[in-house]
Amino acid sequence: MPRCSQFVALSFAQLAGRCSLRDIASNLDKQRRKSYHLGVAKVSRSSLARMNEQPPYPLYERRTEYVWACT
Repeated sequence: MPRCSQFVALSFAQLAGRCSLRDIASNLDKQRRKSYHLGVAKVSRSSLARMNEQPPYPLYERRTEYVWACT
């Protein structure tokens, strides 16, 4: 799973108030047609767990700084 898909999944989880990886994966699967336009690959619970073990902090820091600068 690409880092972009991970970022969209975690952003969705934060904004939607999702709590578990299973909840995140099932809700993103239900929104598959909409998430396709964001370029998000299929998100599985195991892939999300593996990607979250070692998150790339510099990537998220840069994206957060960019979002805060735009607001």
